[in-house]
Amino acid sequence: MNKLFDDKYDSERNHMETILNNRFNFLLIAVGLFLNAAMLTSTIESFKFIVIICLIFTVPISLTLFRAQARLNYLVNKMSEIPNHPVGETKNALAKSKNFFVKYSVKNIIGYYIPVITITLLTFLIFYPQTIFPVKGTHP
Repeated sequence: MNKLFDDKYDSERNHMETILNNRFNFLLIAVGLFLNAAMLTSTIESFKFIVIICLIFTVPISLTLFRAQARLNYLVNKMSEIPNHPVGETKNALAKSKNFFVKYSVKNIIGYYIPVITITLLTFLIFYPQTIFPVKGTHP
């Protein structure tokens, strides 16, 4: 492969990493602000309402994260197929490692797992708000 082809992949990978990072930060800020607002409410109904609004914002942001992660995975896999490219050499070297945390990839945590966990947590809080707001009469 020629140098220009490698540079295109590198610049596209860098661009996708930046997009993924920015969208992930936006997800964290949005969920944090909405959950903070929900915790400041005094009734279960207002708590549920704010969590539902948070879920409405979180799902589309998560979908954009899924898309960015899929594109980044595609680019990294394509780059690892290029002979003598640092991405492929690093991937092969880490695959031979005996260290558990190095051997197995954790690249999908930000793009897939955390958004799914966040959506699951918000859905749980909508259906079981008493985990945050105990039923009256249970405190001494």
